This record gives sequence, C-alpha cells and structure tokens, in this order.
Amino acid sequence: MSFGILLSSQLIGYGWAGLLQPILVYPTHVFYPEILPSVSLFYSLCGDGRVAKDQIKFFKRAFLAMGIYEIFPAYIAPAFQAISVFCLTLPRNQLITNIFGGAQPFEGLGFLSISGDWALVGAHGPLYTPLNAQVHHIVGVVFSLFILSFVYTHSWYDAGITQDFPFMSVSLLSSNGTTYPTKRVINPNGSPNEEVIQEIGVPFFTSTYVVVQIIASLAMTSAITHVLLENYPLILGIFKKSPKVVPVDPHRLLCQKYKDFPKWAFGLILIFSIGLAMGLSSLSQSGLPPLGMLFAIFLSSILTCGGLKVQMFGGLLFPGNAFGNMWFTTYGASTVNQSMNMLKDLKLGQYMHLPQSIVVLAQMLGTIVGIFVNYGVMKTIIHSQREILLSSGGDGVFSGVAITAFQSQAVRYC
Repeated sequence: MSFGILLSSQLIGYGWAGLLQPILVYPTHVFYPEILPSVSLFYSLCGDGRVAKDQIKFFKRAFLAMGIYEIFPAYIAPAFQAISVFCLTLPRNQLITNIFGGAQPFEGLGFLSISGDWALVGAHGPLYTPLNAQVHHIVGVVFSLFILSFVYTHSWYDAGITQDFPFMSVSLLSSNGTTYPTKRVINPNGSPNEEVIQEIGVPFFTSTYVVVQIIASLAMTSAITHVLLENYPLILGIFKKSPKVVPVDPHRLLCQKYKDFPKWAFGLILIFSIGLAMGLSSLSQSGLPPLGMLFAIFLSSILTCGGLKVQMFGGLLFPGNAFGNMWFTTYGASTVNQSMNMLKDLKLGQYMHLPQSIVVLAQMLGTIVGIFVNYGVMKTIIHSQREILLSSGGDGVFSGVAITAFQSQAVRYC
C-alpha cells in the first residue's frame, strides 16, 4: 500500500509536468533560478581548456573542504548553526530568545544570528535568487518579527503568553498550552470522538501559527492576482503561441533535433497513476469518495500552493474524516511538489541540450529506485530516532515538524 501511494502520487505529478511543458518549460521567460548553479557546474565539469581545468580543481578543493567542515556544525558542535550575541548576553530573557534565538524549528526567529552551517546559510539560495525576491523576503522577515511578537505577547485568540502557550509550534494544544491528546479524540476510522472532545475541549494552535496561516492564505490568492496583472501579455502569448510575445528559447530549438517524449505517453502515465490512486484509496477504506480524489487531483493541476492550505479544502468538503483529509492533501498538494521538481528537471535537460526521453526515463527509474530506498531509510530513522521525532523541535539533525504539522492540520480541519 505504501509503495503504491508513493508511486502514484509521484507519477501524477510527472504526468501533469509533461502535459504542461509548452507553458512551463519551453518559453524563454520561464526559468527556475535554483537549477542555474547546476547548469554552470555541469558545463564546467564537462568543459575543455585551461579555464575548465582550473574550475574543476577549485571545485574539488572547495567540495572537500566544505564536506569536512559540515561535520562540525551538523554533528560535533551544533551550536555553530546559530550564534546570537543577544542570547549570549541575556540567556534567561524569553523575549530575547523568541526574537534572536535558535536556528532550528521553534527555537526562535533567529534574527541577526550568525550561522556557521552551510546548509542554513544557503537554504534560501542567496547566490541565485533574484535580488527583488530577496528584498521582498527580507522585508517580510522584518515585519514578521513585530507582528508575531505583538500577537504572542497580547495573547490573540487566547493562545499566547498569558495562557502559557509556546511562542511557535505546529502541534495541537489544549487550552492551557499542553499537548493535545490527539489519539483520544480520533476514532480508528478517522472520525472525531465527540464525547471526548466535549470532555477535554477543542484543540488550539498558538496565536503566532494562526496568524501565519491567515497571512499565507492571503498570500496565495494575492500571488495569483499579482502574476496575472504583471504578466498578462506574456501569459496570453504563451496560450496563443505567439512568437512575437513569447520568443522561442534557443535551447529548445537545439533540443528539437531529438524526438520528444510523446504527449500521449504522459497522458497514459497520468491515467494509470490516477487509477492506481483511486484503487488504493478504495482498498484502504480511506473514507475519501472517488469524486473527492478526482477533485484533489484536479486541484493539483491548477494550484501550486502548500499542502496545509489544501487541507482546508479537504476539511470543508469532507468534514469529520481526518484520514480522508490526509489522502486529499497527499494527492492535492504533494503531487504539485513532484510536478514542480519534474518541471525543473525538464528545464535542466533543455539547458543541457539532452534528449527529453532520456530525462523522463531517468526520472522514472530514479523514482522507482527512490521509493524503496526512501522507504527503507524512513523506517530506519523512525525506529532509531523515535523520541527525537516526537519532540517539539528535534535535535538539529532529525525533526518531525513537517509530519506533526500535516497531522495537526488534518485533525483540526476534520
């Protein structure tokens, strides 16, 4: 069952990606900044001449040095991940800790901290992210410092400092800020246990997390509006296939000497994976009706929003079914992530002038192998790091925050 879910959710994303190539891969104006360093690296590694040799030599030295250095902040001295002068000066001041402390989830906002961890420094791609996007990101971070601190200290929604709630958390909490007994309120079939809920009360989120979800929901719709208003001529030209509005990508012209992976093959992949998903949903008695599954897949084809926003749709359409909501989110949002990853790889193949069929087949092979490898690694980590994964913030190496958020939202919206 698990392997089938992993396979079908990924193949649905691949099917959508293949069918959307004329819009999201072929045009020159469509580019993915995060793949540009890989393109530059591959060209350098495969290049000839003195310059290419010097670049390869520098890469080997830098790769070796960074690999050895990363052992220290990741395992030997995790304190190097974030060093805050303010926290060192006032270690017992909770407000200072909330604003300036921490690099891992829910340790603090980490404002003005100095990080010695390459993984954290490069997490948002500062070397390839467009400057205007970075400026907007920084402005948003500064505003969030004031907004989240104000919301928490004034105990909005009765879920702040007055009620002893944590500053940041994605877990479901009781009215006094303690962990909510999720297992008690959910029946084995995924429906809510109304008697227990009446006894212990409804669950709460921290005030900061509620505000973050509100802002994220507003950002989702405003982003769509912004794209339509700012790029209307370009979008219209893509659908009309007008070369005057959408110039032909020269990399695409070079790739046309190869035979493309057939569109009908992408369609067959999509149909097969949808059928597999619906069959698995029925066999597992998820409680998600076939129309619900189809709507989730349709949603994945038109939205690129985060999974936690999709769970709101599932909760509204199919209330009282936490497990069904998880299925809805898996095929309504996780497939979007797979589709975006596939689109990036197809664009990378176009920049590298590779045959499209080779790119697709390599991805398919990697998907099949990756399912077994990732499943084995997951089982090993869960077995050996169970207590750390169940903790609120992890240990700097392992963290169960993403799964906790996924579960909490499914229960909350049911």
